[in-house]
Amino acid sequence: MPKRFSSTDLLLLVVGVTGLASFLLLYSAVFPQANVRLEVTRPEAVVVANDFLTEHGADLEGFKDSVVFFGDDIALTFLQRHLGLEEASRMASEDVPVWTWRLRWFRPQEREEWNVWVDIDGEIVGYNHIIEEAAAGADLSEEEARTLAQDFLATRGYDLGGWDSVGESSQQRDNRTDHFFTWDRRGSEIDWRPDDPEAGVGSVRLIVGVQGRDVGRFNRFLRVPEEFERNQ
Repeated sequence: MPKRFSSTDLLLLVVGVTGLASFLLLYSAVFPQANVRLEVTRPEAVVVANDFLTEHGADLEGFKDSVVFFGDDIALTFLQRHLGLEEASRMASEDVPVWTWRLRWFRPQEREEWNVWVDIDGEIVGYNHIIEEAAAGADLSEEEARTLAQDFLATRGYDLGGWDSVGESSQQRDNRTDHFFTWDRRGSEIDWRPDDPEAGVGSVRLIVGVQGRDVGRFNRFLRVPEEFERNQ
């Protein structure tokens, strides 16, 4: 004879089914990472990064490599709190590289290494060539280095007509001069405390570093106000 469910059993079943349904409906909203669509797999990210480094003259013979998938929790939290879950999810998927493959080529006990960040769509959104402080290089003027940085960005598809220059600096090394240039995308500012002008704003930012005559650094990221980051 089939077992009959008591009213308590039925109530618990209904509560359980309702809870599961609510979880499935709300999970992707509360956790936008659940909706991340990886257009590029780990092996594909390695190929993208390798091609980029080869294009820029990197000789990776003898270098070890590592690959990790990384999520910028601070940037995501900032977007969620100040733009809402839906807009934060859209920006994190389409506009700013919150989730990336981070690839590293290095030799143990040596300073030189190559780092590349590949976003979930397969775009290079970060690059850093770490070299010795005393490594030889050119002594370009700031204007010459800026032109080199702008040409690099143009090859990556960036039209600086929509970006504002917000900083530049130079550093004299023993055997070369390094230059750094920073741009913010116009209209991307996020006021997280509009009543406090000293609190800072978030923005989509580009940084290019020129080591001697070579572009040794490139990053596109969501700049988060320092005070917000310190409080996390």
